[in-house]
Amino acid sequence: MPGRRCRKRWRTTALWTTTTRTTSGATEVWVHLIRTAAVRTTASLLLAGLALASCSDIEVGDASPVSTTTTTDAPGTTQSTSKSAAGITLESVDPCEVLSSIASQFNLIEIEEDDSDSCSAVYSKTVTVQFDIHADRRLADYRPEPTSELSDTSVGGRKAKLVKKALTSSSCAVAVEVSATSRFDVFASANASLDEACDAATKVAVAVEPKLPK
Repeated sequence: MPGRRCRKRWRTTALWTTTTRTTSGATEVWVHLIRTAAVRTTASLLLAGLALASCSDIEVGDASPVSTTTTTDAPGTTQSTSKSAAGITLESVDPCEVLSSIASQFNLIEIEEDDSDSCSAVYSKTVTVQFDIHADRRLADYRPEPTSELSDTSVGGRKAKLVKKALTSSSCAVAVEVSATSRFDVFASANASLDEACDAATKVAVAVEPKLPK
């Protein structure tokens, strides 16, 4: 146990014997006694050393706990990205696929491709819409007709322009910035009502905006 000192006492007893031999015999006995004492002394020291070695204090170190570091994300932290910005480019967007994805919101029918960057659909009995992607044209590049009424607006936090009378007196367009060098347009044409056309163009633009890259 720690702090305990173990001792063992050893007794050395010289064996003295008397003799009645001659002087030479006495000398032999004396020499014998000296040798015996030396041998016993040496043996006693060896045994004492062994006893001390076996009973020496043993220090047992306490086990040190292994420190570990655990990194935990802060609660509520997520690393997900929106599908609209997850590795897609405007050039890779299929406008008809986008219109098809929102068709149930507005009961769009007759979704048809005009070309690789343009798609049209029937919005209602009196309104048709067209979705155009311009991957190499800026918002500032939009060129309205001389009779168009142009105003600044925003769609989904993006800069945009509302264009009343885009082509005719009952047509409307919403041009939305995608990047500094690209945009998309939603054009709507109504049979007679300008407000109806602008309402359709605005609603479709709001619906398709999250599906495009930021």
